[in-house]
Amino acid sequence: MKQCLKLGLIIIFFISETWADSDPFGVLEKPYQKDCSSLNLKQPLNLWIAVDQALCANPQTHTAWASVQYQSALLGGSNAAYLPTVNINATLSGNHDKGSTNIQNYSKESGSIALNYLLYDFGNRDALRDQATFALFSSKKSYDNILQLVFFGAVQTYYNLFQAQASLDAYKNTELAAKENLEAAEIKVKAGVAIPADKLRARAAYAQAILTRVGAEGTLSIAKGNFAAALGLDAQTSLLVTPPSSGHELALPEETLQELINKAKQKRPDLAAVQTDIQTADAALRAARDSGMPTLALTSSINGIDTSSASPTSNSNVGIALSFPIFTGYATTYKIAAAQDQRSIKETIAQSLEKQVTLDVYTAYANLMTASKQESLIDDLVVSAHASYDAAFGRYKAGVGTILDVTSSQVVLSSAEQQKISALYSLAVARVALAKALGDNELMNNELRKEENR
Repeated sequence: MKQCLKLGLIIIFFISETWADSDPFGVLEKPYQKDCSSLNLKQPLNLWIAVDQALCANPQTHTAWASVQYQSALLGGSNAAYLPTVNINATLSGNHDKGSTNIQNYSKESGSIALNYLLYDFGNRDALRDQATFALFSSKKSYDNILQLVFFGAVQTYYNLFQAQASLDAYKNTELAAKENLEAAEIKVKAGVAIPADKLRARAAYAQAILTRVGAEGTLSIAKGNFAAALGLDAQTSLLVTPPSSGHELALPEETLQELINKAKQKRPDLAAVQTDIQTADAALRAARDSGMPTLALTSSINGIDTSSASPTSNSNVGIALSFPIFTGYATTYKIAAAQDQRSIKETIAQSLEKQVTLDVYTAYANLMTASKQESLIDDLVVSAHASYDAAFGRYKAGVGTILDVTSSQVVLSSAEQQKISALYSLAVARVALAKALGDNELMNNELRKEENR
């Protein structure tokens, strides 16, 4: 018996040491091993490097991948139901019996090895494995969706950063022009060829330009922080960033809007994830129903007892065990009801998301069309606004115009320049936004390659 106990302990040790980190079913996903700390902050970042850094270091991608690892482990656990279980039990005890006439001391050693192998359960373990399989696929699609969100977030914050910088530069030019207007008004008032109100109006316009410029500086500071955060860095991290090319080749989609919507319904990973959730819920419903069915298992055990006061005894048995749940306290009934409700919830979510996908594509397509039209027309507006301002300022200096004409045309010019900046960067973002709405990874990568090759 002692040899049996030692052998059992050796087997336990061997199994725990050998199988603890193994993957006998080949389902576990590898940890997120890419090194994201190699970013050289002293070298300028282009858009491609920025997106790669965001995909690597953003906490959302790590969390999503951890979910995939978790679901893969659950799938491995569901496969365990198809293998037999073996349990070893060992007991060592000492006894001290003190009677009225004598004292007896003896030891007792007992051990057992039991095997249980589920042969048939009417589909319950099959349903549980299907549930785990669908859940793993859903988590992978959710991971793909997170990658697209992080990708787009990095692109959007990149363009927002340079839009904020361009806006600040334009507002600085407006401030300089307002200062020049004020100096011209002061000269004219001092010479007695303009009323003091002209100087006051010009001073107010100059103060407004300063205020607007300060606000633009704050917007740029926030844009820098958002860009750093999108890359998985601290918001206060100082980055050198390569600006985008000034030339943007316009590539409008060749498909119709309806074709794009149909494409999105096939490619969007978030939609695929929630549609798979319905299959997961179906498998869970089957598992709930089958949990109340009988099970048939093969059982075997070897038991032995060795005491110092008697001869060792042992016994062994092999049998078939049939378990038929007669009454479970209505647990199965409520499991089925909960599974049915869960499926209904998943189906509603999928229907809602399908409509959202349609809206996303429609909105992204409309934004792209609008941005492309604005970008093609905005240059004429800026040229006209510049000409209007130059003419108004020239007339005022010549004594035939009013300061009101100058400040009004300056406001129009500043607005036109900001609209040009907005149109330029809105077009850049709109192209990637449409690719994201379609769930097309290749199209999103192509947009980055266009920027990289300009």
